[in-house]
Amino acid sequence: MVKGNFDECVSFLHGCRLYIIASSMGFLLCCEQEIYQRHYYVYNPVTRQYFALPEVKTCTNHVEVGIKVQTCAKYVAIGFNCKLDDPINKDVISFTIVRYKVPAESTVTIESFSSQTNAWTEITLALENPLDFQPSFYHPSKWPKSGGAIEGVFYWLDFEPRINLYDSVNMCFWSLDLPDRLDYLHMRSLGVSGGILCFASMCCGLTVWQLKSNIRDRTALWDKKYTNLCVFEAFNTCPETLGLLHRCGLGHRINYNFDRDMVFHPYEPQILIVLNIKEYGKFLMCYDMDNSSAKLVCNFGNRKTYTNIFPYEWQEWPLLL
Repeated sequence: MVKGNFDECVSFLHGCRLYIIASSMGFLLCCEQEIYQRHYYVYNPVTRQYFALPEVKTCTNHVEVGIKVQTCAKYVAIGFNCKLDDPINKDVISFTIVRYKVPAESTVTIESFSSQTNAWTEITLALENPLDFQPSFYHPSKWPKSGGAIEGVFYWLDFEPRINLYDSVNMCFWSLDLPDRLDYLHMRSLGVSGGILCFASMCCGLTVWQLKSNIRDRTALWDKKYTNLCVFEAFNTCPETLGLLHRCGLGHRINYNFDRDMVFHPYEPQILIVLNIKEYGKFLMCYDMDNSSAKLVCNFGNRKTYTNIFPYEWQEWPLLL
């Protein structure tokens, strides 16, 4: 939804099904496939410009049983970051895309694209711990989410209880432990709120931590901001949910589960969470962490919908690629 109207103009390529996988400064990063990603596009909803990236060289050769075969990276974690090129001329931006392949045992290959050079580059770095990945039990929407960036440092939430980081300035890759050491079975979120990297865990209520140390420190120091917030109670008592109860004839309480998707609001002390109500579809709810209140944001309807939500900032000025 853009200013109250549904914007279908992202389907700018005929004959291709595009997936929106990341956002930065009002620009969208799209790809043609959720797996085996090779064709990327950067799209500006304000000007309806799009920029097609050169095809990514994902294939590498290896020898198996004496026969030379070609294999492709099936799963990647990707990051997308835009920045102003000139503080005076605020209409022109450049962007960087960073991605790495999973799984990775002893080394990780970082593939990065810069709009200033219009080329992909690769760098291989040693790993302290293998990047394990078991995707066979999950839909693509549960695979590695797109990562954000702070001061040139890209961050991703791993399936393991850790955060993976890549410093695009100093070209180094490392991992940080999460504050709660919970695994992927718990609903989690990593993002920036008020300019600070935050981590949220939905285990025995919603608990939120803020990164106290510098983003480039190899030892993370976390401050606990909110503890065991009663999200269920807020959703079951908000006016929009009560109206939904009445329309669906579900009594006084909704039996629902969270759909693993939640994201921080970039400026307000709010977190958005996808609810899955059996037989009635999915709903996007907004929870205010300061006053423990909730409201309904969007009804996805009763259809099979996979979601991958991330913050998007609508820019009033016509930024150009």
